[in-house]
Amino acid sequence: MDNTTCYCRNPQCPLYGRMAPYAQLKFRGWHRHAARFRCQVCPGLVSARTGTAYAGIRTDATAYLRGATALAEGMSIRATGRLLSVDKDTVNHWLPVLGYIVSTSCGISFVICMYASAVG
Repeated sequence: MDNTTCYCRNPQCPLYGRMAPYAQLKFRGWHRHAARFRCQVCPGLVSARTGTAYAGIRTDATAYLRGATALAEGMSIRATGRLLSVDKDTVNHWLPVLGYIVSTSCGISFVICMYASAVG
């Protein structure tokens, strides 16, 4: 995980929104295989996954990436669930997360963006 884009998300913190090297974040440990940081100015905790396509996802990162790629290539929700041995409702939960990341970062269709990230 790239932690250079992590910042304190507490609006009352004087370092709110400041990224590395100005952010004073100290490694705090791991939570669900994601690095967590604590702000040295306020008691705020920051996950390295926040603001990424992996935010809020409890599935293994490799399985999630395979599922996102399968969905981008046109595989149905049920078929993706069978492929990864996860429930269709789990796959369905990924759609708003992936759609939000695509709409805010790529500005193009979901299929093109996921294909570009899988290839490049």
